[in-house]
Amino acid sequence: MNYQNGENLSSESLQGKSNSSVCVFSLGQYGYDVAFGRAVNTQKTYCDKNGYDYVCINQDGSELLGRENIWLKAFSFLGALKNYDYVLYLDTDVEIKETAPPFLDILSDDRPVGLVAGHSGRVNAGVIYAKRTQFSLTFFSEWVSSLGKPISVRHDVGWGENGHLIRLAEKYCIPLLDTIWNNTFDPNLDDYVRHYTGPLRREYEFIGDEAIAWSKIQKALEVSKRSADVDILRSFSELKKVYEKNLQTDIFASFNSIWEQVRSHVFSGLETCSVYSDDKTFHSVYIVENIE
Repeated sequence: MNYQNGENLSSESLQGKSNSSVCVFSLGQYGYDVAFGRAVNTQKTYCDKNGYDYVCINQDGSELLGRENIWLKAFSFLGALKNYDYVLYLDTDVEIKETAPPFLDILSDDRPVGLVAGHSGRVNAGVIYAKRTQFSLTFFSEWVSSLGKPISVRHDVGWGENGHLIRLAEKYCIPLLDTIWNNTFDPNLDDYVRHYTGPLRREYEFIGDEAIAWSKIQKALEVSKRSADVDILRSFSELKKVYEKNLQTDIFASFNSIWEQVRSHVFSGLETCSVYSDDKTFHSVYIVENIE
């Protein structure tokens, strides 16, 4: 079956998956869940239709991290994947069409990570599919551990977690899904998942409370863009606070269990430099990564 071209998913192909646990979640902090309220409602409808657990995380994050609160997405994804057989992450500006079939069949043990190229031609982190396997757990653990690490120009998107997802997709040669599973640029495409970002943002009409929320977000973005950089360990500490305060324990694994899984990646290739001053020893930690 060629799911890449959007062929119908047969009921027979879904047999054996009816008992699978499925989590779909979105990150709607700082009013994004209100600004894209109609899109969020399509996500809820899709999950209700297919019997998936759904949650929109909308409590505010850390003021210290500013825009980098987006890394909660990576932590939450791994937390959900540790508890569920299948996980789908959706940005709040993602609409699920009524024609969209269950997504389980686009994943397999051989292809447990589902990503789509965005309007830039590189992987877009606004829609992420996964089936829990040892590989997918390792893949997303490495993504979480990428927080604060350097990144090459060809992978960089300026901020946040997307650049490292691009890097890892390239590193592990992840085969990409068809655009119908995360359409970010073609308004005429007969898609299942429409993502109102980039060229498609103009296609979304903000109405009423949505327009008010979007105006507040635009103003807040100017402040968050000026946020100072935060060191790696401080970032993990801040995200731990946000994770434990905002995420439901019956859906997401504990932060400590995630940390146990990613710590080897975080501290791989560390170099410790000792500086002597006034008979005191100061230790500075540097993350070392090859930039190609």
